[in-house]
Formats: sequence, structure tokens, C-alpha cells
Amino acid sequence: RFKYRESGPLLVSKLNDTQDLVRSAVVDALGQIGDPAAVAAIRTLQKDPSPRVRERAISSLVWLDAATDEDFKLALQDQDSHVREIAMRIYSANGAGVDFVKISKDNTPQARADAALQLGRLWGKDAEPRLRELLLDSNPTVQTCAAIALWANGRADGEAILRKSLESTSDHDMLLGLASAFARIGNEKSLKSLE
Repeated sequence: RFKYRESGPLLVSKLNDTQDLVRSAVVDALGQIGDPAAVAAIRTLQKDPSPRVRERAISSLVWLDAATDEDFKLALQDQDSHVREIAMRIYSANGAGVDFVKISKDNTPQARADAALQLGRLWGKDAEPRLRELLLDSNPTVQTCAAIALWANGRADGEAILRKSLESTSDHDMLLGLASAFARIGNEKSLKSLE
């Protein structure tokens, strides 16, 4: 991993390339060769226009053992669902100290919804009270994600809210989102059990 560190400065100079494929490959390489001098440059790419580059940036920061709560928060609030999903998977695998209760109070509905799913997946002592608060959120997607998390952990009121969501929507994206949410929290149950 450390053998090619002398390549770090040359690679960092390529982080401004106009092609996102080049920038994402360079970020990957910097993470894999383990050049701690590249951390600041990689952090700037967390706001890159390309989701691919942003996703590789959080991955590389983890490889470099340099990912902070702020780095994860930024990735978990990304506008791109794939970047958020990768950040959640990395968090789950590495046990980084991300405060999902705090993120569930964010101004953006998507961050609150994703945090609700993670609270359900991790199910710590603070999860249930916060998820019950999120059932009253002004955003229906946040409410549904909180209901999924509660239902997945055996709470009957979560199932009732899910049934209501399924009955009241003809939005196929919403149904696909529900299916994806079940997969994210690793639940063995399926949507069929709600029919």
C-alpha cells in the first residue's frame, strides 16, 4: 500500500481533470496507496459535481483512516442516493461514529429519511424514541422510513403506518423505495407480508 506514495503529488495534480472518470480513478488510487498528504485534496472532492467522484472520495477517506463525522455527514446528506447508500454501507462496515439521531433532525427530508432507516438497522437505545418522533414528520417519505424501521424491529404501529402508505400511493417510485428500504435495513420480511 505504501510502496507508491511518491506518486501522490503527481496524482493530486490530476484531481482537477475535466473528466469525472479520471478524477474518480485518481481519488481511488490516492486512497489505495495510503498517502495521508492527499487527505485535504480528497476532502475538496466531496463537493465535486460528479456523484461518482463524491462516492470515491468518502471511500478513500475511509481507506486512509481519515474519515470524520463531518465527512460522513456530508456524504449521508448528498443529493445523490447512491452516494448516500455507499456512505451508509461504509458506516455499517466500519462502525464509524456517526450520530444518526442528530442527522435525523437535519433540515433536508432525504437526510432524515436515510437516518431513520439507519436507526432501524442499528437499533440502539435512542432509536425507538426518535423514530416515533419521525412518524410525525411533515414529510411523508420520512414518516414511511420511520415506520419501516419500527416495523422491521417488531413494532406493530410501524406496520399499521406502512399499510396506510401502501394503500394511499400509486407511486411506483415510492413502492420501489420501500423495497429498497427493506433491503437496506437487512430485514428478512418482504413487502408481501404487508398485503
